[in-house]
Amino acid sequence: MAKLRRRGFQIIAIADVFDTEAVKAAVIHAQSEVVIEQLTALPNTYTGESMSAAAPLNQRLRQEGGANVLAAAQAAGVQRLRGVLNAKAKRELNFQPRPLQWMVDTTVACAS
Repeated sequence: MAKLRRRGFQIIAIADVFDTEAVKAAVIHAQSEVVIEQLTALPNTYTGESMSAAAPLNQRLRQEGGANVLAAAQAAGVQRLRGVLNAKAKRELNFQPRPLQWMVDTTVACAS
């Protein structure tokens, strides 16, 4: 967190992405118009072994964590969600976008 602050970010809320209620409280507290979800668990090195080892957490982050972020954003009335929610997760969540208001796509945003 200190590294983020040194780069000029203001920390508004923090939550364990696997804690549904904590994520909802954090998103509601942030009062954001947009939520950007980029949950991933990538290893420091990209070998077959390290990628295989990271896969279970990465899948859990994207499915369970992504579902929590989506539910929190909806509960908070957020108008836009940008993230990595995949088609399988959308089906499992029975995702129904609100016309012209709710966007879920696979855009990856990077900041430097």
